[in-house]
Amino acid sequence: MGVPANGDEMPWVRKAGPGDEAVIARLVPAALTTSDPRYDAREFAEAMCAAHGEASVPHGTSRLLVAGQPGTLAPAGLVYFLPPPYAW
Repeated sequence: MGVPANGDEMPWVRKAGPGDEAVIARLVPAALTTSDPRYDAREFAEAMCAAHGEASVPHGTSRLLVAGQPGTLAPAGLVYFLPPPYAW
């Protein structure tokens, strides 16, 4: 993937995809918490990246977006959309 072009030098946002797994696996524990002992941040990151940032959930489609600083390729943050109803 190339550096997203935006003349405003604003941070970029895109769907998670192949190549983002390692960064997402490091960011997810700080962004998403669960008490489920079966949860594995690496598995989550790999599954979401393989599916290009989208996954079916019982009540719709969840989406994982990554964001980065202007002029960079590596994500520095993430946003996870989970359609209602959801339970944390």
